[in-house]
Amino acid sequence: MPSKHPIHDFKASVRVTFAAVYQGPPLEGPLAMTCVFVMPRPQNLIWKTKPMPRVPYTVSKNDWDNLGKGVSDALNGVAYRDDGQLWDVRVQRWIAAGDEAPHVEICLEVEMQR
Repeated sequence: MPSKHPIHDFKASVRVTFAAVYQGPPLEGPLAMTCVFVMPRPQNLIWKTKPMPRVPYTVSKNDWDNLGKGVSDALNGVAYRDDGQLWDVRVQRWIAAGDEAPHVEICLEVEMQR
């Protein structure tokens, strides 16, 4: 049953999906995270005869920092002990290609201690 707050559903989905691909303990040390948000393609950008590649999402809603914060909060205690371990974070927003479903790609990298 969906909650009254879509962010709670989003965070739950991130946690469940992460748990399906990683069964180990939370990661330790400094981490780098890249989040690629592929947003739904608006109706005015759907064409029948022209190619529809993935293009940058430059709409004023769905701010990049709010999207990234949702992912980092969702992975607290699951992927890492605390999101304070994230020292390098990159967030990209794209409009889906014509044949692409909206989704989020998350990459975590453990930074080697020097």
